[in-house]
Amino acid sequence: MNNDINLLYIEDDKETSNQYIKIFKKYFTKVITTSSASEALSILINKDILVDVLITDIQLDSIDGLELLKIIKDVYPNIKRIILTAYNQKNYINKAADISVESYWIKPVSNELINKNLTVLISKIQKIKNPILKEELYTIKINQIYKFNYKKLLLYKNDEIFRLPLRETTLINFLVLSNKEESFSLKDLVNMLYINNTKTEELALRGIINNLKFKLNISKEIVQNSDYNLILYNRQKKTYKLNFNTRD
Repeated sequence: MNNDINLLYIEDDKETSNQYIKIFKKYFTKVITTSSASEALSILINKDILVDVLITDIQLDSIDGLELLKIIKDVYPNIKRIILTAYNQKNYINKAADISVESYWIKPVSNELINKNLTVLISKIQKIKNPILKEELYTIKINQIYKFNYKKLLLYKNDEIFRLPLRETTLINFLVLSNKEESFSLKDLVNMLYINNTKTEELALRGIINNLKFKLNISKEIVQNSDYNLILYNRQKKTYKLNFNTRD
């Protein structure tokens, strides 16, 4: 398993390049530098080294950095892309957003911002490279007892798989992927789970929710403790929501 995180850095100003190379070496296993977009593409094509992150200026030799990053996105979608430039015009920032760059750094960028952005990005890459950590990308902690893997559609209770019927799993998946603050009426949830919206389906859904409450609360004390209830009901609004209470 390869845990190396490698950077390809494109900058045509030597003084600027040397300044940032010193910083980037603190974060990456290898830092490959070039002043040319064409040479950068050659490095990627020849696969001399596996590149995980590419940082580039906008003003380059043959094509601008935005065009280069568009090519990288299409041909090498797994490479994370960052812009480091003196250009702060809105049209450049909007174009960068259109091609989904990880960060848009305006020179001179602070060490604090570099550290903040790269720490998050490198952690994300490490999880993708490590099959065990990768599962964390798809797992959402709901509270101190429950977490849900929305890729495998599995609920975990105290880190053990807690198997549920399809409709109960579908309901939890819907609530997990919704906004944490959002709550839903019974009608909203019926429309999500069933083709028809009748009293029969509403009764069935109430049964599903009651079954979940019965199955998932591990003791009478916890039933009464809203910190650990998985699904909360607002009596005034008559709405349901997932109880995100991680205390992180």
